[in-house]
This record gives sequence, C-alpha cells and structure tokens, in this order.
Amino acid sequence: MKLSGFILWSVAKLGNASNCTDNCICSKETIHCNSGELTFAPDFFPEFVELVDIRNNFIEFFSLKKINTLDLKYVYLSNNSIEQIEDLNRHSFPELEELDLSNNKLKWLPMGMLRRMSMLQRLDLSFNSLVSISTIRIPSSLSFASFQGNSIDNIPKRGFLDNARNLDILDISLNKIETIRSKAFSGATNLQKLDLSSNIIVNLQNHAFSELSYCRDLSLRDNLINDIMPNVFKGFGNRVPEMSGGRKIIDLRNNELYTILDDWV
Repeated sequence: MKLSGFILWSVAKLGNASNCTDNCICSKETIHCNSGELTFAPDFFPEFVELVDIRNNFIEFFSLKKINTLDLKYVYLSNNSIEQIEDLNRHSFPELEELDLSNNKLKWLPMGMLRRMSMLQRLDLSFNSLVSISTIRIPSSLSFASFQGNSIDNIPKRGFLDNARNLDILDISLNKIETIRSKAFSGATNLQKLDLSSNIIVNLQNHAFSELSYCRDLSLRDNLINDIMPNVFKGFGNRVPEMSGGRKIIDLRNNELYTILDDWV
C-alpha cells in the first residue's frame, strides 16, 4: 500500500509539470520562460514556486496574483512590453526579495503595491515610462532601487522615501527632474550612493542633501545647474566612516557652473 501511495504521489507531481506553458521550463520551485516569444503571461505557476523568469518576451499585462504562493522570492520580467501591473489588493508576497521590471512600458504602479512585499531588497524599474513615483512607497527592507531612464519630473515630498531607512543605492538618473527640494531624501538616512545625473536639474534648494550624512557618492553630472547656495550640501557625508578614509564624491561635471566655492561642502 505504501508503494502504491508513492506512485500516485509521483504521478500527481508529473501531472503538475505537464501543465507548464509552452516555451517554458517548470520545476517544483522555478519557472523559466526567458526568450520564449510569449505574448501573454503563463497561466500555470508551480505551487511552491520561488523563482519566476519571464524576461525577453512580448507580454503587455501581468498579474502577480496569478502566482498563488507565499514562497516567491525572485521575479524577473525585464524586456517585455508590460504597460500595467494588476493591483495586488490584499494579496501579498512576504518572501519576495527581488523584482525586476526594467525595460517595459509601465507608466505607474498600483498604490501600496510594494507594502505587500515586506522582504523586498532589490527593485528595478529602469527604462519604463514612469512620469510620477507618487504612488510608490519604498519598503524599509529595500537596499537597491533603480528608476533610471523614465520621465519622472519630481521627487515626492511625502510617501516615496518615508520608510527607506535601509536603502543603500538609489538611481534616478536620465529623468526630467528640475528641482531638488529641501531635505528631499530625509527618509533615506542611510543612503550611500545617489545618482541624479542626466536630468534637467536647475534648482537645488538649501539643505537639499543635508539628511544624507552617510552618503559617499552623489552624482549630479550632466544637468543644468548654474548656481549652488551655501547650505545645499551641509551635513552631506559627515558620518562616512573614518576607516574608509572619509572619502566623499560629489560629481558636478557638465553643468553650467563657472565657479566652484569651498564653502559648498
């Protein structure tokens, strides 16, 4: 009887694998559809899937709610044509660590979506069509976030970085930001690298970077900055550990500055 039960269980497992979408490879914990020429997201996801790789396809809409598991850790959806991510509502992914949505056509993310990913560490939304990030709330677990190559025109005063205390790297380069307001990054107090290059920044308000006391690398190159007030960088990097030499980099190349003053930093 025990042997019979084992055979039945094995057949059931094989039956699940046979549901795998064409051009995909499924196992108990993974689904790989990389470069599978898919125009629709797979209907089948293994029950205990941890890794979903659907990069390099032609998918326009994706519902994370189709992945009905709490074990999910890695989702790679880059290089598709995704225009919309369905609202998660009460659906959550408490183990998700990496979400890559780069090189798609997203204009926005559902409000509060990232709050349901309490272990998320890496978020890549680079090279989409985001105009605003006001609906995005960086979770406290996140250490890396990239919004490079979108059409973002401002950094929200509230919400976006309120809980970003563990964020190490933030990339918002190649966007359309014109002004960095005072204390714009006050929620990201442990940020170590900030890239704001290749925007259209003209105005840096006083104390714009004063909350970034642990930051050691700030790029403002390739903007339109023509003047800097004395307190813009006050407090910047003043807690960078001495063991690292206390070295701080502020890159201001290719702006419209004609004078560099010692009291800027």
